[in-house]
Amino acid sequence: MLGSILPPLGFPNKLLGYAIRQYPPEKSEPEQALACKTVVTPSAEASHHHLAVIEERLDQLRAASQTQVISELNPIIGGWATYYNGFVSVHSLSRYDELVSQLLLSWARKHHPNKERQEVINRYWHPVGEGAWVFSTPEGAELRSHCEIHTRETANPYDDGLREGRQRLTAHSLLDESPG
Repeated sequence: MLGSILPPLGFPNKLLGYAIRQYPPEKSEPEQALACKTVVTPSAEASHHHLAVIEERLDQLRAASQTQVISELNPIIGGWATYYNGFVSVHSLSRYDELVSQLLLSWARKHHPNKERQEVINRYWHPVGEGAWVFSTPEGAELRSHCEIHTRETANPYDDGLREGRQRLTAHSLLDESPG
């Protein structure tokens, strides 16, 4: 059924904010003659809209503190990233982190028009983890990345709590496979 809604190879298909492209397989893989490489990215319209929303919000927060900017942008970034998280590669989503960083640098430069670029960067971006610089406050508030995947660190398939939840779902009357 999916093949009936996808266009021929190489042509983009826009579906619910996704751009779906299929490419023929590599010539070095003769055993997979029927398999195609499918690349899913956010559509151009969705990308432009997302960045325009962030840019508009930054214009509204022109005189706001860094903490307020972070608290206003995190839900916008989080919601958009969560929508595309399951299908779009981390490589594609990391591009949006770079674009948002450019918008934030522009916002920060407007706050400090007489300071050098590196001084502004040192004021608003701080190293976190292994050398990654993040738009964050010294108090620890950080701007969310588009690439973050929220999973429970304690999630374990052998966890009794999860097992009980699965048993409740399988025992639910609506999920009963027998007719009637």
